[in-house]
Formats: sequence, structure tokens, C-alpha cells
Amino acid sequence: MGESNIIPQGRTENIFQYSDTVSWSRGRHSFKFGADAFRYQQNSFFDSNFRGTFTFAAVSDFQNGKPNGFTENVGNSVRGNRNTDVFGFAQDDFRVTNSFTVNLGVRLESAGGVSEVHNILSNIDLNNHAPLGGGGTGPLGSVDLGGTAFQRNYNWAPRLGAAWNPYHGKLVGRGGYGWAYDFIYQNPITNLRFAAPFIPSASLSGIPNFTGNNSYANFVAGTSSVQASAIAAIGTFPANQVNFGNFSAVSLNLKNPVSKQSSVGVEYQISKDYVVKASYVGIWSSDLQVSLPINLFPNANRPAPATSLADETARLSQFKNAFNHENGTGSGTGSGSVVNFRLDTRFNGVTQVQSVGTSNYHGLQLVAIKQPSHGLSFQGSYTYGHSIDDISDALGVLVNDAPNVQDPTNLRGNRGNSEFDLRHRVALSHVYEIPFTNHFEGAARKFLHGWGVSGIFSYQTGFPTSIFAGSRQGINEIALQGNVTNAIRANGDPTLFQPAPIGSPAASAIPGTCARGVGNMPPPAPPAPPATPCVNTSNFPLTQPFLGNIGTSPRNSLRLADFWDYDAGQLKDTKITEKINLQFRWEVYNVFNHANFSGFTNTLTSPNFGTYTSTASNQRQMQYSLKLLF
Repeated sequence: MGESNIIPQGRTENIFQYSDTVSWSRGRHSFKFGADAFRYQQNSFFDSNFRGTFTFAAVSDFQNGKPNGFTENVGNSVRGNRNTDVFGFAQDDFRVTNSFTVNLGVRLESAGGVSEVHNILSNIDLNNHAPLGGGGTGPLGSVDLGGTAFQRNYNWAPRLGAAWNPYHGKLVGRGGYGWAYDFIYQNPITNLRFAAPFIPSASLSGIPNFTGNNSYANFVAGTSSVQASAIAAIGTFPANQVNFGNFSAVSLNLKNPVSKQSSVGVEYQISKDYVVKASYVGIWSSDLQVSLPINLFPNANRPAPATSLADETARLSQFKNAFNHENGTGSGTGSGSVVNFRLDTRFNGVTQVQSVGTSNYHGLQLVAIKQPSHGLSFQGSYTYGHSIDDISDALGVLVNDAPNVQDPTNLRGNRGNSEFDLRHRVALSHVYEIPFTNHFEGAARKFLHGWGVSGIFSYQTGFPTSIFAGSRQGINEIALQGNVTNAIRANGDPTLFQPAPIGSPAASAIPGTCARGVGNMPPPAPPAPPATPCVNTSNFPLTQPFLGNIGTSPRNSLRLADFWDYDAGQLKDTKITEKINLQFRWEVYNVFNHANFSGFTNTLTSPNFGTYTSTASNQRQMQYSLKLLF
């Protein structure tokens, strides 16, 4: 209840660009030299959970004012990030012959590390061994205050291109190869605002603990002892604090992602009106940003993975004990009553954005174009593409995939189809304006001339998705590695399962959670024995891994529903006077009222698992309009 705890937030961004280019032609050479300088100013605030969040175990506890948990961030989230990039390039377009041209170029980019205008910056440095308050030193080094979030990068980018028009005919061939660097987007850097020691977190759990100075009323008023301790810790690492909570870090060696792209294509003019094109594009990318948990459990602190249901049941207390020690206490309270099982006990989950991701893409495109003639124009294209990567997004803004690696110790094991991998796509468009009414006069011209129809058809295969295991036996981090976010996939082959729209007979045929081995069996009438785990009685092809294990299903291996759509329109232009024209338009979207399913539920523990819960396109819609042009 209440407002979302991720607002208020906002950002104002100013970008200043200075550029100049010099061109010089000499003989068969055409030289270009240029430089660009960019200055970025990003002023932002993100008061996430600054108002505090209460949790209650039951509605009756809420009604009686008995919380069982409270969390609140304190401090100042306003930051002014600054960055300067300077680029320079040189290029030569060399006309070898009248029909063959070569392009040679090189570019140097100097991309600067991001700073904060008031030097309020906090980041983990593995090579800094200074002690942190009562936590002392640890395997993850220490925390750098101020400076830049990462070092400045110097990136060389070669370019090579060629174009050939043999005999000045209707056939043209083009090709090229070059490196291109991406801008390091600022979200991970601005998220450093939440790192210790500038925004401590106050927290308390357990109904009996909400008493005395830490009463419910005092928390509401902001005067509790827990809140006071957190406020006192702003900007410092207190000597009585041994744990500093979660930390979202950025690698000090963060690099600009680089794509090495090659392309080759041919174009042929069949006749005056028709042109066909074919092209291939290959892209190999590296230094992509990946969010990796680095404060994992040492093997000595992890229980041995369960080998069977009986083994898991017998050792369930071991697994729960490890899970309960993923996080320590002491952030904002100074208590340090619980020490976690992680590599560095001074922190809980530490997620570091690193430049370790790779990807590749191969694409083939075929295009046919009919230039406008006799009132008709047409364009059709087909694209085959395949994109593979280690991770498709570092911050979790994509659907059907996870921004975290299933096994942080084996990034290669996460390699699979990109979340945005579209294997096939077809796009067709046409416009037809009735040509034989040009010679009409009078009333016949008014009513019959100026009519036209148009349409756009598109089809693409569905996006891929992973199947996630969800929580097991009350433990939402099945592998028990200390991973910040559960990204454990299911066991089995997802292609053996067919998704269905929610509410359909096919969806009703999907076995329930217990029948597919998820959760616990309902206990019999009292006195009831302890709950027993459900067994996969339906022989469902996808199951949860036992505790301590990772899933066997490949990432993004299940292809979701295809998408296709046809939009059409009709128009009529009527000339009122020499300078005034009246245009009537009738447009129909999703002409065939086709339902394109989306909103797929891909977590095994969900009651709606395996179903589409929404659509990716609207139902058929029509609109009419009149436009007066003068």
C-alpha cells in the first residue's frame, strides 16, 4: 500500500558537442579529417525507499500496527555525474578506377571515466586493502571514495570499405569492415549512489523487536534508534559496524563495448522500375557489460549439492542454514549479530558490472523494390538473423530473460540465443493510386480521381525464452552460491513443452504445480505430519534442480509465439480550389483481428506457468479522418 518505493526520481542531462571536419581533394584521393568532443552533465536523484517500507505477516497485524519488518535508506541521493569524450578520425576515399573505389579510415576515441561533481563517489577496489570500520580488511579489497568510476579508455577503430560498379552497368557490389565502440551507459554508474557509506540502510525484522525506542510509532516518526544509527553512519564506516550490506559496484577496468562488423552486398537493377538487393552482415562483439556476483560462498561454506529427493529432504536443515546466512546484519544497526557465509563477510551481495560479455550476429537480407510507376509502388524484404550472447542485458530491462548468470563461475555456460534473437522476419508494403482517372473532368474527376490504397504486412518468428526454476523448499536461491538474484533454470528440454493462451483448453491441460513436482503436498487433517515435497507424477518434461544444483536446460531455448500483422488504408484527395485540397483517410490496424500472444509466464512455481497472459498487439481498430491542406 502507498506509493512505489522507487520514486521520486529524476534526471536532467546536458550534452555539449564540439566538432569540426576538414576535407581535402587531391587527384584520386578525397581526404577527411575531423574531431569531436563531448561533455556530459548528468544531474540526478533517486530516493529509492527513502520513505521507508513496512511489512506485515498478516492483515490482522497490519490492522493492529504490528510490523514484522522495516527497511529505509537514509542520506542524500542527489548526484552530478560528469564525463568527457574526445574523438578524432582520418579517412581517404581513393578512386582506384572509374568503377572501383576504396575507403580507408582510422578513428581514435578517448572515453573518460565518470566522476561526480562533489566527489561523492563510492566503488569497490580489489587492490585497495584499507580496513572498513569494524569489518577490517577482506578478500574484496576496500572502497575507493571520490575519483572516477572507471579509468579512461583509448580505443582504436580501423575502417575499410570498397564499392565496385563493373562497366558502369546495373550491377553494384559493396563491402566493408570496421570497429565501432559503444558509449558506456550511465545507469550502473549512477547506481553507485546507493553504495556504502553515503546511503546507509536502516532495517529491523521480527515482531518482538518493534518495542521501546524501536516502536512502530517511532519508526513512523523517524526517531527510532535503528534510524538514528543509520543517519549517524552517513559518509563513514563506523568502528562498531562489521557488515555494510549489498554493494552494486563497477569494474575499475570497465571498457567500451566493441563491435567488429563486416558486410558485403550486391544490388542489381532488373529494369527501369525494379531493383533487387542481397546483403550479409556479420558482427562480433566483446567487452559487453555483464552484472556478475563476486561475493559468493566459498565451497567450504556450501553444503554438498543434493543428489536425490531423499537426500535433499534429509539435509534440508543444512540448506536452509546456508540460505539464512547469505546476509549478515550490522548495516545501520552496528549489531553484527549475524555473520554471513560469503567470501567477504563485510558485505552481503556484491554485484559488479564487468566488461566480460561477448556476442555474435549473422544476418542475411533480401530486398525487392518497385519504384512508383503506373500508380503502383512496392517493397518487400526478408531477413534471416541469428544473435548469440552470454547475457542480453546487464540491468534486467528485457523480458523473458535474466540479467544474472545462472552460474557466476561459468559465464560460458550461460551462452545461448540472445533474448532479442529474431530468426526470420518478412516485411511487405504497397501503395496503389488509381492512374486512369487523370484525364477525368468535372464531377467525375471530383468523385473518382485521387483514390489510393496502401498496406503494410509484417511477420516475424517469436522471441526465445528461458524456463526458470523458481524457489524450492522456501529457498529462492537454489544453487546456494550466494548469487544476488535467482537465475537458476529448470532441468529438461523446454522444446518438449508447448505454451498456451491462459484460459484455453490447452492451458487447462498443463499439470498443476504439485503434479509437476513443485512445492509441498497439502497436509492431511490434524494432527498433521510435516509437509512432504511434491513428486512429478505427471512426468512433466521440466523440473526443478535439487538444492545446491543448477539447471540443465539451455538459456533461451524455447521459441515463443510468432507475430504477424497487416495494416491497410484508403485515401481520397479532392481538390477544392487551386490552393486548397481535402484529404479523406480510412485506416484499419490489424485488419484480420489476429491475436499475437505475449506475457509468457516462464517460472515453474507460478500457477500460470506456461501460459500467455496478454497480447502484443491491439484488436482490430479503425479510424477516419479529414485533412484540409492549403
